[in-house]
Amino acid sequence: MKKIYKGIIKEKDYGDGEAIFLEGMDKPLVLGIQDDREKHGEYLTVKYYVSDKEASEDKLIEEFLKSIIGGDDIRFQVAYSDSTGYLWTDEDLMVGGHDIINEIRNNEGKYLHMEIDFSKSEKK
Repeated sequence: MKKIYKGIIKEKDYGDGEAIFLEGMDKPLVLGIQDDREKHGEYLTVKYYVSDKEASEDKLIEEFLKSIIGGDDIRFQVAYSDSTGYLWTDEDLMVGGHDIINEIRNNEGKYLHMEIDFSKSEKK
């Protein structure tokens, strides 16, 4: 099952601390991912892009490729990660040894397009 999470990254008060939200979400990003994990499977493939403004996935890929091959018409920078592994169920979002939530936190105020493919079994 593939799910997409997208929006402006915001760090807001939640409970006794702070948590990462996407603008317009009523609960922290990790809680939404945790809920989806319980429904669709605990094995994840995560792909995400971070940019200065909202864009389609195709545009995000295009801009990322331009940034690494020296394109001359770059309007914004994009960060990309493709990691596979297990999702923890707290504010720490560790996938394949990558601290995804910390990577996202470092981009507060930017646009996130994250695609997670959930599976009930390991992919080989």
